[in-house]
Amino acid sequence: MSRQFFARYVTGVLTLALCAACSKHTTTAPSSTPPPSAANAHAKLDVTAVTVTGETHASGYSYRTVVHLKETAGVAATISSIDLKFLSGGATVASLHHSQPISDTSNVCPASSAVDTRELLAVDEDPSHAYATSVHVTVTFTDSTSVVATAEGNADVDALSAPPAPVTYTLSGVIGDESTRRGIDGARVEVVNGANAGRATTTDNTGRYVLDDLASGSFRLRASATSYDAGEQGVAVPANPQADFLLRKSTGCFYTLSSVSQTVLGAGSTGALSAAPSAPSGCTWTASTDDSWITLNGARSGTGAATVSYSVAPNTGTGTRYGSITIQWAAGRASFYVYQYPSRASCRPTMTVPLPPNAWQNYLLLDDGCYPPAVSAIDVPWIQILGTHGGGKFLLVSVQANSGAARTGHITFSDEGKVYLQITFTQDTGHCVTAISPTSQAFDENGGTGQITVTAGATCTWTARAVTFSVTFTGSAQGTGNGVVSFSVAANIDVTGRSGALNIGGLQFGITQKACQTSVSPTELTAPAAGGTFTVTVSGSATCRWVATSVYSFITVSRRDELRTGPGTVTVTVSPNTTGQPRTGSVGIADRSIRVTQS
Repeated sequence: MSRQFFARYVTGVLTLALCAACSKHTTTAPSSTPPPSAANAHAKLDVTAVTVTGETHASGYSYRTVVHLKETAGVAATISSIDLKFLSGGATVASLHHSQPISDTSNVCPASSAVDTRELLAVDEDPSHAYATSVHVTVTFTDSTSVVATAEGNADVDALSAPPAPVTYTLSGVIGDESTRRGIDGARVEVVNGANAGRATTTDNTGRYVLDDLASGSFRLRASATSYDAGEQGVAVPANPQADFLLRKSTGCFYTLSSVSQTVLGAGSTGALSAAPSAPSGCTWTASTDDSWITLNGARSGTGAATVSYSVAPNTGTGTRYGSITIQWAAGRASFYVYQYPSRASCRPTMTVPLPPNAWQNYLLLDDGCYPPAVSAIDVPWIQILGTHGGGKFLLVSVQANSGAARTGHITFSDEGKVYLQITFTQDTGHCVTAISPTSQAFDENGGTGQITVTAGATCTWTARAVTFSVTFTGSAQGTGNGVVSFSVAANIDVTGRSGALNIGGLQFGITQKACQTSVSPTELTAPAAGGTFTVTVSGSATCRWVATSVYSFITVSRRDELRTGPGTVTVTVSPNTTGQPRTGSVGIADRSIRVTQS
């Protein structure tokens, strides 16, 4: 299992699309430790409030924090760094160190003034972690005397109820008469294939319809109404938010299908479709298919009501497939769609999820052949299936905290009495590791080694789990009773610091590591209205990885979004400004935001 923390500032041009946010805007017991007394006055900085927003996503949690500061002694304070520690039930679940919390160019709180930090973002991608309930803030600052002091504050983080609901979209339109252009009341609109297959609605008295709660993707949309020939068109949401139809009045005999689609499991099946004629006699029909894996059984043509039997062969591929059966008559035709999932043979039959004793809730990604989940059985009460997403591709599972001995539970899926997938959850012993020492360790960009002393009951069996990247156990990761855990942290070659943890019997050992050191120059660019070309230099370690990017249409960078290593240069090109108004933008290079101003 791996874990990764990211810390970066958030600018106005970069947003992180996350859901289920909550925030808290007050602190408890803010305090400030002033520099030692001296002949001259010293800066005194207070944490007046902390705004913290928690968000949940598929792989963990993220926390956005703004710290509100005020200088109260009449002396300007230079902020050296801000450290954030996110806690859950006393255990550290995330941490962040930021050396430029105000801006890239100035980190000063003026005398007798207030200042807010930029938005500080920490992302916890360890699914075993509980959601943080509070954050502790430590601000390190100096004044003109260079004496170091700190200010501290705390804030609560409101609890989150569940992972975010899947993003869905709405499709609307009008079903009208081809000749009169008026809306058709009571027309049926239905999705006939794809992830939204089976979603249907009817029009109101103006001919308007709305289909809500659609997953993104492409599909066929069918519109039909009594005494009209049906119409179909391809639609992609969210790219196409509206789809209109003009239907032609049926002439002579026409047929109406009892249903327009069928979903079939990978093992294949048989079925039948029926079509009713508009008149009791004189109507004839034929049935056909162009798909080799669909076989028509029995009559393929006839008069009056139509009943067509068919069989679907097993899907031996690893992806879903679509086919159709066409019912045709003298003046028109209609299609019946078949949607078949992949073979269960492409589903790995077993999956193991090892967990610490902490409570856990997350989405599990299933193989193509494993979804949609069929009949399931859970053999323990502490595991629950809360839902699915993406047509069943993601399975939302909740595991309760363990306060006793190590335990194992299973979710078993079967089709027609045959098991095709078993997910095994193993959860470590809870509440028998009583202490670890130390509880955290900081590393520079070069990495290093560490040791943790574990205090536990004589019969307590525990496991140390690395829940972040580049952490390796150099000795045994398991023990009974008291013991020692040895580990190493690899060098950080990224230009952002990172945080992580080890989980030992439910207790968290926090790890922080400095960023790979780089410098960027210049940090501001000023371009004339005619535009221009600039060179930005990146200096630092030969092992540091970084990228250059821009999201502004009038600014381009050389080798955009290409991963580079070591020192280098970036060419920034600003196009002519024809708007008649000054404009600003930025480019991201390594861990810096380069402000671009154009007259």
